[in-house]
Amino acid sequence: MTFDVVVLKNPKDRFSPAKSKAVRTIRILSFEHHSSDVVSHHIQKVLNKRKLFPTNMASDLLNVAISVFVADHLILRSEYGYYNWGRHIRLHVPVVDPRKWENARDTLERMLSFLTGDKWDIQFRRRKSSQTETKRKKYKLDCVSLFSGGLDSYIGAVDLLQLGHRVTLVGHYGLGAPDGAAQTKLFSGLKSGYSKGTVELLRFYVQPKDSKEKSKRSRSLLFIALGVLVADALGNSTPVYVPENGLISINPPLTTSRLGSLSTRTTHPYFISLLQLALSRLGLDHPIINPYQYRTKGEMIVKCRNRTLVKKNMSTTISCAHPMAKNIRKGLTNPAKHCGYCLPCLIRRAAQHHAGITGDRYFDSNLRVASDPSRPTGRDFRAVRLALTRFTKSGRLDIFQALASGPLPAKNKELTKFAEVYARGIQEVKQFLDSMTN
Repeated sequence: MTFDVVVLKNPKDRFSPAKSKAVRTIRILSFEHHSSDVVSHHIQKVLNKRKLFPTNMASDLLNVAISVFVADHLILRSEYGYYNWGRHIRLHVPVVDPRKWENARDTLERMLSFLTGDKWDIQFRRRKSSQTETKRKKYKLDCVSLFSGGLDSYIGAVDLLQLGHRVTLVGHYGLGAPDGAAQTKLFSGLKSGYSKGTVELLRFYVQPKDSKEKSKRSRSLLFIALGVLVADALGNSTPVYVPENGLISINPPLTTSRLGSLSTRTTHPYFISLLQLALSRLGLDHPIINPYQYRTKGEMIVKCRNRTLVKKNMSTTISCAHPMAKNIRKGLTNPAKHCGYCLPCLIRRAAQHHAGITGDRYFDSNLRVASDPSRPTGRDFRAVRLALTRFTKSGRLDIFQALASGPLPAKNKELTKFAEVYARGIQEVKQFLDSMTN
């Protein structure tokens, strides 16, 4: 089954794919206009308020990312995916320079397939150039850093500011997401802790309507595309930082059941390398940088350039994969923002243990719920236990385990670094769990 996703140039655009036999056609209005029937956002409002004028190419990239994001949310894998997973989605996107986009099409399709586990076809048609490009100017801020409200992104912002950068933080949030409030609160702390004009926050609300699909692998592309859009408006060569610890970045499947699409690839080096290649072919000169690719989360805390500030505001950051889940459980009340047993929570708790930091509250602080084999909520915890057993038995670096979630750079030195950060990250988790039983 095939789905057509059409980005419309303007409200009067009546484009329809020729001879389409799609199960469903989803129509999205280009972000430069108002929200459409399938997605709500205020992107242009934020840009206008800050007087940011990105190029046509960066705007076209964001339209691609939004169309992917909406399709990922609205097309249910359980109903339409092959073997309840992979879907076939065709994007029809208007762009100013179809020739350049055709040059990047194969790379984009491979990148999307790796990211979401689906088959993607992208078709381009011409649109008129935007007049806002003539208003572009150079800004004093020199870099963009993605700001999710999580601990890694907060450490990334602090380190850049400590190094003397003038940072534009870019946040994305959706309906009812607690990370939006965390972004605002954390930014207030950064603003008061550093000189005026050195840090700014742009928060973009983008929310598909009637969203039902839970996998949502494509958020990272939307997030980075928003970062590139802002970086492009700030000036040529402005870098985009994507702070993420190395273990989560390569995210090797902890068990064989988590191979392939079931292991997320949000900042996987292969995904980032394909995206960087696509940007280069499009003429978007913005390096995508993860400065913590070879650090564990614990090492990020310990080596942070302002550990006092990070420790002070750590409890405001949100790492949990499902921070709202506890509020749904009838009859249970708990002030903790984190479940305590999902994989991001386990890695966060292990990092805090490694850094000698205590005080955060977790819904399942003693892992009693997660330890119960009859509860589905303990899947991540049990997967970690199995991975630790394998790791302990092997007693050596396992490059193939680090490669299990996707290709990594072919140079032996880099492969060894990835294997080492995997080993140290797993060791952090092991030491934390061992401390729970002692």
